[in-house]
Amino acid sequence: MMRQLLLLVLICMSGPVRAEPTLAVWFDYGELTRRFTPPVGAPFELVVTLDSAESSVRYAEWSMPNLRELFPGVFLLGVSTPGDFNCGLGGCLLGPGDFSIPFDACEDPGERIELARVMYGDFGNFIHVGAEGLMITLGVLSPGADFPPQFADSPGFRDCQGLGHAARMGGSPEFDAMCNYVIIPAGASWLSPGACVAAAADSFGTLKSRY
Repeated sequence: MMRQLLLLVLICMSGPVRAEPTLAVWFDYGELTRRFTPPVGAPFELVVTLDSAESSVRYAEWSMPNLRELFPGVFLLGVSTPGDFNCGLGGCLLGPGDFSIPFDACEDPGERIELARVMYGDFGNFIHVGAEGLMITLGVLSPGADFPPQFADSPGFRDCQGLGHAARMGGSPEFDAMCNYVIIPAGASWLSPGACVAAAADSFGTLKSRY
């Protein structure tokens, strides 16, 4: 009995476990999805979202694959954030795949804050990802970026008080890409060869079971 009471006291003293901030990346072509076969002749977007774990947001930084660099001939049509701050044709790009996003105002805490939308256009069928597709995930700014990374080992953000927060990938479950047994980890997305597209738990609005 005393042992149970002691355990209860320790749990109460420790308080609730604070959630970790998580990042996720999605494709948007009419709806958000984590599995995507790029269209030829029509623009599409990569969308980066943050679960800030009850922290406000004023600035964020990360790196991710730059489709214009990976597939010469693909156009980068724009990089923008919600609100008045607009990166135009690459104003937030520090280098190939490096992003530094200052918000024009303090962003309230949220579970799916849009940090950026990156619009691409493949107007000549330049994107060829092979049988295994291409995983899109986020990482720390590259060491050679024009602006020194503020977070050494991960992407991250600063709140409205200037405090830094590292963020890991998450906010959406891992899924089986069903191409050569490729598993796409939590928070990441997958650029798919069209022949391998099948139902899985990868869409933003609806989680579907695999048949």
